This record gives sequence, structure tokens and C-alpha cells, in this order.
Amino acid sequence: MFCERCGQANPDEAKFCEGCGANLEPVAAPVVEEASAPAGASVAGVTAAVTGAFDSAVDVVKGNDKLQKIIKIAIPIVAVILVLIILAACGVFTHGSEKALKKLYKAMAKGDGKAIYNLTIDPIELEKAIDSEYNDIDSKEDYIEEFKENAEEELDDLEDEFGNRLKTKVEIKKVTKYKKKEVKELGEYLEEHYDYEAKDLQDIRVLKAKVTIKGSEDDDSDTDEYVVAKIKGKWYVGGVGDLYSKDRIESVLDGDED
Repeated sequence: MFCERCGQANPDEAKFCEGCGANLEPVAAPVVEEASAPAGASVAGVTAAVTGAFDSAVDVVKGNDKLQKIIKIAIPIVAVILVLIILAACGVFTHGSEKALKKLYKAMAKGDGKAIYNLTIDPIELEKAIDSEYNDIDSKEDYIEEFKENAEEELDDLEDEFGNRLKTKVEIKKVTKYKKKEVKELGEYLEEHYDYEAKDLQDIRVLKAKVTIKGSEDDDSDTDEYVVAKIKGKWYVGGVGDLYSKDRIESVLDGDED
């Protein structure tokens, strides 16, 4: 056995070096036992910490009258804000004219001819179409069937261009509103020229909107103006009488009816 300190050769049974006297017996390394945590100790610790923090927060609130008053005021305000956000997301605050335009494009993407009819043909226009000698429409049902056929053809064209699974998005960029006096004047014009009663026209607006159509193969966007009129309590897209554009509406209001 050689001494690790001085290199002296020693008998194998020697306990101390004959040269320097160093201890030749091996020293056992200390055994470090790993602390074993009971199962679930970390989860329990986190739970206890959270519970403790919550209890501390409750104690702080209970001991602070001013903070309690602030919380009592804040809770209903936050609740109202959340309700308003939910209602806005559901479109509750969207104007009727804008809803009508958005519904129209959704109906087009589905080929829903009846919905398109309901959003574009007002009762007076229906009567005029039935009474006209220039078409074969004898009833409302005939008119709806015609719209259904046209809607299916238009849907085929859209799917040829954009693919299937069509979706539409209507973004309102600008709204042109008219005063009650102007709406009344336009109603009187319709009464004189298109067999409406002046009171039938309750409101009329011009919506400048960006419309996006997207399918499985392609998409496209276009910005245009749409005349939307409220007739007998319901909004119709596409104008009324010959009031199909902003320029035409303003020309009538300016006294130029030709």
C-alpha cells in the first residue's frame, strides 16, 4: 500500500504511514439522504399559498371601509360593461339599415332567394310588379319563386369564381343620413311619381361599405354605396322608386326631378 501523501510503501495491513504517519484507512464519504416529500406535497403547498393569499386579501378588504365602498361601486360598473360588450358582439347596437345589408350578402352566399326577396322588395313594389303587364308575376309566391331561381344561378356563379364554403363580410365605412324634413320631401316625391304614400317612407340612408366575399379557392373585396330605405317599419336594400343612388337622392332634394 502506498501513502497518498508521501508515496512511502507500507504493508497492506498498516493503519499509518511508516514514512509520514498519515492515516492509511479509507475515509467513508458521508451519505446524504434525499429528502422525500410526501405525495401531493407540492400541490398542497400551492393550494395553501393561494388560500392564504386570498384570506389575506379578504382581511385587508374587511379592515378597509374605503376599499369596500370602491369595490361596491366597481362591481356593478364592471357588470354593465360586460353586458354591453356581449350585446355589441351580438349586434344589438347595429343599426337596422346595416343589419339589412349584412343579411342580404349572407343570403346571397347561401343562395337563399326568399331572404333576398324579403330584403329587397317592399309591399308597394310587390303590388306594382303584380299589376305590371310586362312580366308574368301574378302573386307574391310567383315573385319569391323567381327570386329563388335567380339566387341559385347567382350562387353557382359565385362558387365558380370563389369556390365553395362562401363567407361574406360587410364593413360599413360611411353612413349618409337625411333629416326628417328631407325624408318627408323624398316621401312626397315617391307619392307623386311611384304610387307610394309619403308616410310610407320613414327613413333613408346611403351606406358606403366594403364587402368581402371569401371561398375555398379565392376571395375579393369591393367598396360601393348602397341605398337602404325604411318603408312601413322595415328596411329594404336597393333603394325605392328611382332613388337608387346618393346622386339621385340629392338631385331630387335639389329640385331636379328629371
